[in-house]
Amino acid sequence: MTVVLLGICFGVFKITRSFVWWSKRIARYNFSEWQGKRVYRQTIKTMSECRRQCSPRSFLFGREDPQKFALPQARWPLLPGSFIAYRVIIGLYQVAVFITLLIKWGTPPLYSQIDVKAKWLIFISNWSFLVLTLYMIWAAFATCYWHMIGKKRSDDKHNNKEDIAMRNSTATETDLIDSESVILIPQNTWYFKINWLLQVIACSAELAVTVLFWALEFNPMEGTVHFFNLSVHGLGAALVIIDFMLVANPFRLLHFIYPILYAAVYFLFTYIYFVAGGLNPSGETHIYRGSIDWGTIPLMSLGVSAFAAFVGATLIHVFFFLLYLIKLSFAKCCGFCNNSFSDVYI
Repeated sequence: MTVVLLGICFGVFKITRSFVWWSKRIARYNFSEWQGKRVYRQTIKTMSECRRQCSPRSFLFGREDPQKFALPQARWPLLPGSFIAYRVIIGLYQVAVFITLLIKWGTPPLYSQIDVKAKWLIFISNWSFLVLTLYMIWAAFATCYWHMIGKKRSDDKHNNKEDIAMRNSTATETDLIDSESVILIPQNTWYFKINWLLQVIACSAELAVTVLFWALEFNPMEGTVHFFNLSVHGLGAALVIIDFMLVANPFRLLHFIYPILYAAVYFLFTYIYFVAGGLNPSGETHIYRGSIDWGTIPLMSLGVSAFAAFVGATLIHVFFFLLYLIKLSFAKCCGFCNNSFSDVYI
């Protein structure tokens, strides 16, 4: 699936490059000079975006304007205070729900009685809810730190680099340079890189566990629906999608490797847990009946793990990438895109 996805990206790249060449030819004719130039500029921009998404550097988290992580996608009133308030409120809400969930989990009447509360960690839905909580906490911290300290340091560093570029240039008639012509690649900060990684994993993980729980795991004859159950298998996914649409965080196609690694680590953990003699809260070998049961159906468990990690995680990541493109197109079409940050450079 990964090879097919990369092949599709390469094919789109080749088609776009051919389209650029024909656009240059069309733009040379006088019958539609203005339209040709417009098509040419848009094609060049599309070409650059395809090249950026397929670049090996896109596996990492650099070369992005840090302000994209500290501001919303749209132009909110009272920025940046309104966005800081949003981040802090969502972070506090997630922490409150998470702590209450840990207290209530495994105790009647909401949950069945269990022997050890530490077994909360054997379920991937709880892993994903933990990642979501870490993302919301870290996003609140990173946003507050950026607007209080980080932005000033970044601006000073950017100005120093611009001054160095100006001094190193030769001021002749054929080689003149001014401050506006110096284009510096924005460098992302370490705390926004962590923020980005947590968001990528949280988006795929929360949506996956929500769909799989209600489609395969939940039994209305045995299970009960309550606030904490919905928070882990529904409200968390809704929260992460709403946050995804509101914030200006970039999203890269090649970051699909991180949801794959996350899923692979979990399924490896379930196998190690079984080999070490671990049991579920009911004292049985299965973690998810009929799918992850290394003691009874090891081959089925291996197949489900491989499919979920390599195919399922990749498809969900592609879904969020398409959602990201829709978000950008809608913001630009409606004219409410935030202009406070610069474009991406490669």
